[in-house]
Amino acid sequence: MPSKQYLDQITDMVEEVLRTCEYARNSDKRLIYEILVRYYKLEMAFNDFLFFPTFESVTRARRELQNTIGKYPPTDEDVCKRRGIEFQEYHDYYSEYGIKMERPIHYPKGYENKWN
Repeated sequence: MPSKQYLDQITDMVEEVLRTCEYARNSDKRLIYEILVRYYKLEMAFNDFLFFPTFESVTRARRELQNTIGKYPPTDEDVCKRRGIEFQEYHDYYSEYGIKMERPIHYPKGYENKWN
């Protein structure tokens, strides 16, 4: 989870943009664009930025593929834990497609002997 300091920094950025750019008050895309330009040195015209998908749409599509359909599970044990996914599900997913896993990248506790 992000630290309070990080969240406070983001809040300060958002507040500054909303205070100084009326367009950003009406458009999340414009708000994100302004933050990227001002604080992360993005060099791109807003009209070009409009063709990018929103971060929310990308995240929503990833959740649909991983959580609803069950494709492309995370490969990091810590990510699995944060999302409440058992590592055995990861192993089972690849087994369905005939991919034999000799050993995982990380052995989760309790699964050391279940991977062979």
